[in-house]
Amino acid sequence: MYKRIICPTDFSNAANNAVEYAANLAKELDARLHLLNVKSLISSGSVPAGVWVGPDAEIASDLLKKTHDVTLETFGVDCTYEVDVTRKAIDKEISEAGGADDLMVMGTDGADSLFEYFFGTHTYHVIKNAKCPVLVVPEHKPYEKIEKIVAAWDYSRRNELSLSEIKLFLDTTGASITLVHISKKDTDISNDVYNAFKERAVQALGADPNRVSFDRIVSPDITNSLSTYMNQSGANLLVLTQYEHDWATNLFRQSVVKNMTTIAAAYPTLIMHV
Repeated sequence: MYKRIICPTDFSNAANNAVEYAANLAKELDARLHLLNVKSLISSGSVPAGVWVGPDAEIASDLLKKTHDVTLETFGVDCTYEVDVTRKAIDKEISEAGGADDLMVMGTDGADSLFEYFFGTHTYHVIKNAKCPVLVVPEHKPYEKIEKIVAAWDYSRRNELSLSEIKLFLDTTGASITLVHISKKDTDISNDVYNAFKERAVQALGADPNRVSFDRIVSPDITNSLSTYMNQSGANLLVLTQYEHDWATNLFRQSVVKNMTTIAAAYPTLIMHV
């Protein structure tokens, strides 16, 4: 499972909530917590609207140490911190911080402007390029023990890779999961695909009906339908998959991932890369 949880912070309300969420999760997963503040040396005139460049490194270091000390005292987790001064764009530097055994937890307050909505928030650009899974936490969503997960996929053999990671997550947290298959139309082919999807998922996760269940969303409006499903499910976490290096199949998934993470949601969302 994840050995280190990285939590980038700009000391905003959304980031402070993410730090608390990450600390609770680190305690539950017995993982180390690493707090990260990135200060870009790019001049403010060349930074897109909505991208925060933060205080001077010395001030940031003092703020980060205070955050670290409070987190250590409150949660008792193994915690480190770092101020990273870079000439790269902030989202690029953050996305390169994680590795294979890491999980990144980021706060979000949704899209604050038309620029962000159409071109993507800072958080989305990190998700797109991250080397590890990214868990996005809405600003006003406090930590809840992860007991019920909804994972949404369309069908692909490559889903088996993310299902194996989900199994580790389930084994660690003891949570149950509903795997939701997404179809834009209800056809004989989509039904066959759904049944094949269930068969492969059962092979990967097991057949315990108290732990693994299945459902379908058939709708041309995937984002809104999935959001409604989540709000009605009572789940603590939504899992989405972001495929890499596959332009044709990425079109669908990127639109869902981008919309679900740029519109302020009411639930944490974990994006895994395959």
